[in-house]
Amino acid sequence: MQDYPGSRGDLLVEIDDPRRLTDRENAALLQRFDLQDINRSWLADETGLTSLTVRNEGVRQHYIPYTNRAINWHADGYCSAANRQIHALNLHVVQQATNGGENAVIDHEIAHILLREKSPACVRALMAPRAVTIPAHID
Repeated sequence: MQDYPGSRGDLLVEIDDPRRLTDRENAALLQRFDLQDINRSWLADETGLTSLTVRNEGVRQHYIPYTNRAINWHADGYCSAANRQIHALNLHVVQQATNGGENAVIDHEIAHILLREKSPACVRALMAPRAVTIPAHID
């Protein structure tokens, strides 16, 4: 448990310009997440990053992250196949929300342990390969 973060703040890396990482910023990201590749979302920008901003036109306007509507509880990594799962999120706040915008996170491993203690059958069901995946959006 010595490497377990004491708080969410222990995972944060403040970045001045995401287009030009400093050596310190890059080292901090690698130390915390050991990120190597970006799995591109179908709504990602040409850089592979996804800019969450209000969109009034195009396909993005139909998805809550691109609106000013509140988003409810969700798990960002649940909808990908095993070989394309989300292991980290880079959140770059360009403009803070007028209100709201708070995040809460849970450790999936701790949640797994607690659920396994309460209901091993639920854990077995959730561990099925396609149990919590969402099919790709196809027009």
